[in-house]
Amino acid sequence: MIELVVPGVALLLTAIATFLPAVYRRSLEKTLAIIHSPSSELNNKVTEQLLIKSYDESFLSELRDKLHVSSLSPQLTKQLVDDEYTGRDNKFKILCITFGVCFVASAAAFTAVAIAYLVTGQDRSHAEVPHPTVAVWPMTGDSAIDEAHQKLNDLQVNKQLSETTVIIAMRSLFYKPVFREIRAERDTGKALFAFCRADILLETYVGYFQAPGVRHFIITATDSLISLQDQLADLYGPTFNRGFQCKNTTSEQNYISTLPPRRSDLNSDQIKRANTTLKALDDNLHNVNLID
Repeated sequence: MIELVVPGVALLLTAIATFLPAVYRRSLEKTLAIIHSPSSELNNKVTEQLLIKSYDESFLSELRDKLHVSSLSPQLTKQLVDDEYTGRDNKFKILCITFGVCFVASAAAFTAVAIAYLVTGQDRSHAEVPHPTVAVWPMTGDSAIDEAHQKLNDLQVNKQLSETTVIIAMRSLFYKPVFREIRAERDTGKALFAFCRADILLETYVGYFQAPGVRHFIITATDSLISLQDQLADLYGPTFNRGFQCKNTTSEQNYISTLPPRRSDLNSDQIKRANTTLKALDDNLHNVNLID
């Protein structure tokens, strides 16, 4: 819509610059017709009052000086009016034309940018998102995670990575029951490892999702996965380091074996909170077709 409004305003200003001086001239000509009317016996004072309607104070001061010393003939009056009008008219035309040209040029540039924006259809928030180059994913010992890793490795080797293929490859990971109910996995170490690997995969491949809304769902899902790890970390005490534990262990066995001793089991409040977080996670995963 704005692409149509801006040129329209420019054309309107150009029209004003063209026709307003003509209106001004007609007003002066009407005044001159009265002044020079054969049937009018106008004294100098009347002439001055008529001219007040058309001229500013600076011009009238000059006219009064002339009136005080001599009478103005119709020819002299017309000459004064024409001289003043010509000067004003030319200045006004130059000002309006200059402004109109500048405005039209700016409008044209703005319109060109807007058209380019519409043609490319790119939003700065998601333009040219770089696709990650990932190493071959290792086998971890967890069957669901390994299935997702193997599919992603195959896509990488065959250069078939895309939003659709990434979704299909990662879906097997989220079939694990622990992504629905925290008590579905009795070993909290295995649950932590599953949440860790899911977080890494989503963060790695978020760049393949073009729509900002879809990327928002994925980023929100990773926040939920981090929250779940932090919640389970309470069972292991302050020596548990989520970031180090997740990024420096590539197999489930290694992950579990390097955990600090678990100091407590999940209580009812912790279970309720974890399942609430899982519900939010599932909602976001569902929005991007990673779960049914």
